[in-house]
Amino acid sequence: AATDVAVLLGRDAADALDKLTTRGLLEKVAPGPAGVPLEGAYRFRNEMTMEVAYGGLPAAARRELHRAAAERLQKSRSYRRGPDDAEIARHLALAGEAIAASRAFVTAGLYARDVSGAALALRHFTRALELLPAEAAHAPQRFEIHAERETLLRALGRRPAQLREVHAMRKAATAAPPGTASDRMLAQALTRLARFYLEVARAPQARRALVQALETARRAGDKLVESEALRLEAQLLKQIGRNAEALALCRQALALCGEDRPGLLQRGMILNSLGTVHMHMGQPREAIAAYAEALVIYRRLGVRRMEAATLNNMGIVSSSLGEFEEALAHYKRSLRIDQELGDRLALGIKLSNIGQCYLDLGDDDKAQRYLGKALSLAGQLGDSSGATDAMISLGQVHLKRGDTRASREMLEKGLAEAIAGRNRYQEIRALVYLAFCDVAPGGRAEGALEYARSAARLARDAVIPQGEVYA
Repeated sequence: AATDVAVLLGRDAADALDKLTTRGLLEKVAPGPAGVPLEGAYRFRNEMTMEVAYGGLPAAARRELHRAAAERLQKSRSYRRGPDDAEIARHLALAGEAIAASRAFVTAGLYARDVSGAALALRHFTRALELLPAEAAHAPQRFEIHAERETLLRALGRRPAQLREVHAMRKAATAAPPGTASDRMLAQALTRLARFYLEVARAPQARRALVQALETARRAGDKLVESEALRLEAQLLKQIGRNAEALALCRQALALCGEDRPGLLQRGMILNSLGTVHMHMGQPREAIAAYAEALVIYRRLGVRRMEAATLNNMGIVSSSLGEFEEALAHYKRSLRIDQELGDRLALGIKLSNIGQCYLDLGDDDKAQRYLGKALSLAGQLGDSSGATDAMISLGQVHLKRGDTRASREMLEKGLAEAIAGRNRYQEIRALVYLAFCDVAPGGRAEGALEYARSAARLARDAVIPQGEVYA
């Protein structure tokens, strides 16, 4: 607008703008939609004219004008923290204010992460990292940006890049000035490393990282990082069937959370883990209470990615109670959020759960379509846990159709993946349905009995009553 140009120049510019319009270099802009008036606004007639005009400005003048433009945007009454920060960051970068520009890109990235999706947020964080000097003094800021990038790359299913970010977090933590802050960062990096190894079914490496993480977090006195390490250890114990110990660790982790935003976010994550342990122990009512509290936290804080994860968990509980239509509604709401945010890793889990739900409702064709998509996506992302779940559910589809050969083939693949990933719950599932295969016409009664006894023993040891009942 003419008023903006006047502020940047420090003098009235209306006559000059009108003359440039008469010469055909600029054109007046018609008023915008209701509520967004553009009175007295101008634009260049074409991109080339703009580039020539911009290139004609001395570099020092350009820097000062960009600095003034950034300041004007920040002080504007219409300024919106988050949505407007990417443009402010662009001006600051062109003004030579690299550190301030990096901070603004981080603000824009945090907003995009929660609202616009992973791809845009990743671009903003990458730009913030490029602008930040490599000196040790900026190691904490570099650490935080790498941490955000790791979360986004995990959501996108880009495992090798995700692991590189974890190593970059450790490097930044090591480069930081010695003391509590560096220990806190190192502990956080180690918990991310443990989570990565858990998700790619490398339990021994996860265990080693967790031992180091707990020791470092306690040395730093960081209760939130300690609680995350305890949560991940509970997840590991649940995975190998030690549910009672996992339950105790979740409760221990909850006691370390405060009431501020970071504390509430951590509480929500632990509640999701706690609910899953309750589900494995055959306690759906306790699980739904944990998930409901987590959902309230995430909606209050506006964290849509975790809202989607919690809705998915609530769908699992509804399905276990036989409320399949309600389960489908939860799964599909969760799926929509993941699609909006571009969270590919979570998509496969939801697709698999929807497929299982359709199987329970008796719609084998829809079940097979959704499960096929889930298995394909898990293969692309290297998601062993997701692939295991989809394989076993597809085995159920084939069994229901009477194709025991195809069912056995899929279930045996799922069983092998479950054993390799030390996923006790899925191992029990596969054994139960392999027993059903041998109960079917043409099967071996002795084989069915062997599978069923193995599943019952594992479920009893792991305190998974539902698995024991089936076996």
